[in-house]
Amino acid sequence: MTEDPTPTPRPEDLAQDYDLLQIDPDCSPAELHFAFEKMIAAWDPDRFPHVQSWKETSEKKQREVREAYERLRVLHAAREMSGPEDPPRTDPPPTLLSVPVNPARDDEAPAEEDEVPPRETAKARFGSAVSRRSWLAAAGVMIGLLLILALLWPGLYHYETVRLDGKDYPLRINRLTSRAQYSDGRQWLDPPLPAAAPPAPAPLAAPPALAPPAEPPASAAPPPPFAAPVVVAPPAEPHAVPTPPAKAITIPREKPAPAPRIGTAPAADRTRVNAGLKGRYGIQVGAYPEKAKAEAQASALRAKYPTARVEAIRIEGKGPWHRVLVGRFENRDDALRYLKDHRIGEAYPGTFVQTSARP
Repeated sequence: MTEDPTPTPRPEDLAQDYDLLQIDPDCSPAELHFAFEKMIAAWDPDRFPHVQSWKETSEKKQREVREAYERLRVLHAAREMSGPEDPPRTDPPPTLLSVPVNPARDDEAPAEEDEVPPRETAKARFGSAVSRRSWLAAAGVMIGLLLILALLWPGLYHYETVRLDGKDYPLRINRLTSRAQYSDGRQWLDPPLPAAAPPAPAPLAAPPALAPPAEPPASAAPPPPFAAPVVVAPPAEPHAVPTPPAKAITIPREKPAPAPRIGTAPAADRTRVNAGLKGRYGIQVGAYPEKAKAEAQASALRAKYPTARVEAIRIEGKGPWHRVLVGRFENRDDALRYLKDHRIGEAYPGTFVQTSARP
């Protein structure tokens, strides 16, 4: 009886061989050969040629894989030759891998060789760098826009001063929206906010000075009786022609008394006085980019303010705008007095004194 020249491997060696090839002991010869080729490809020395340690490790692992494959191939060939009458050989259960290689993902480097990242990691880093650059570019654009806005912001407003009740208030007018605001020293407020400054209504309460005009009416009360005879007198002129002139002389002398009434209540008379004058100042009630809206508001205002008109201007960057102005005044004080006496600001909030583009 001849002895088998090939020594029978120990169970411990077989367990290591199966673990090295990452295959189950009950595999077929075809599965064993497929696992061998896959492990050889996984430990290819040319996979990372720029890493010297990988080349040395891969060559060593390939030798171990080949030796394990030869031993297992001989073992499986002996099993097929022995037939079913031979008792089945108990193989040891597979153990954990000694080398962390995942054949299902050949494009990854082993965990111990983390010096060179795989292609996916390089692509991910490249994508993160591109996204980081895009964020930096967006941040640079935003900073540039903020700087441009900070430089152009003062030009968006037209600044003037308004004198009310002996006090000067800074006034700014937005060139785009024609919105006017005044400053009380702490913040910018809209003109129709008298509640923010309680003292302001006190000067407006000056109309009690209208009490003196109440006296002229008392003195003017007698004239109506005289006015009535004057109206009736013309039919009686043939009988008493000399007497009416004397009475007519006394009546005109008493009429100059209402002259203060023009100064104290210029609301009605001022409209007639300023209707045909040309002045640099007007009261802006509104502003619209559409001429039709401006004309509609001006026509509605003419029922009460015959001097209402539409004035076309051009705002840089916004095109033509149409202002709705009331009255023509030689100076700002007259315009402000007219604005307060007629209470235009109460009916049309945001009304302010504007310099006319065509004096």
